[in-house]
Amino acid sequence: MNTERTIVYYLFNISNAYDISFSYVNRSRIIGEYKPLWKGAKISKTKTNVGRFIMNEVVSLSENVKISDMYFNQSIVSFVTALEVYFKDILINSIESDKNLLNNINDKEKRVQIKIKDLLNKGQFGEVIASCFNFQNLNSAREAYKLIFKKDLFKILSFKHNFMGKEINSLSLLKDLIDKRHQIIHHGKRYNLDFKEITSYHDLLIDVGLNIYFEIVLPLFIEKRKKAKNT
Repeated sequence: MNTERTIVYYLFNISNAYDISFSYVNRSRIIGEYKPLWKGAKISKTKTNVGRFIMNEVVSLSENVKISDMYFNQSIVSFVTALEVYFKDILINSIESDKNLLNNINDKEKRVQIKIKDLLNKGQFGEVIASCFNFQNLNSAREAYKLIFKKDLFKILSFKHNFMGKEINSLSLLKDLIDKRHQIIHHGKRYNLDFKEITSYHDLLIDVGLNIYFEIVLPLFIEKRKKAKNT
């Protein structure tokens, strides 16, 4: 994939994540007859007492989840997934497009150097380097971007954003979004969200994606074009 097209797929994924909540609000889809799919599960077929206990817990939890919360919380999860993929794809595609970026890796980056040496013959430098970082963790993504692009991701992600009528720093909003996703996935938490909040996160992520594109992807593309003309 061309690095400059990552923004297209990112915006597509963000739109799909938003559509989950949009569809619920507008009643344009019917999933599970507006009830959790596991409600009414025939737990009597479960073979063990442990299995029955687990299913009872699942059903019990589902009784406390509003249908709107299911949709809105799933949008949060999908938003963060889209952001993670975007961070990662930019890194991978940029390296594959311009191997000179590898010159930015210094001798102190031992964990990256070792992985490169191990998989040198495969030629998948972008994948190898990306595997050293966790792009759902903003600190790790920042470290990766400093290493390859020599730019501070936090500066790029820090701007004033109108979130539900209030001017809030975008980086703090992203950290809150990622933390929500962690709580939803790993602790089964369900946030009492509304469509206005989902819309605000959607708008935030559009701005974030464009900021990264204009600060990192586009300058690399322009520089590459200049080099091509001079050769």
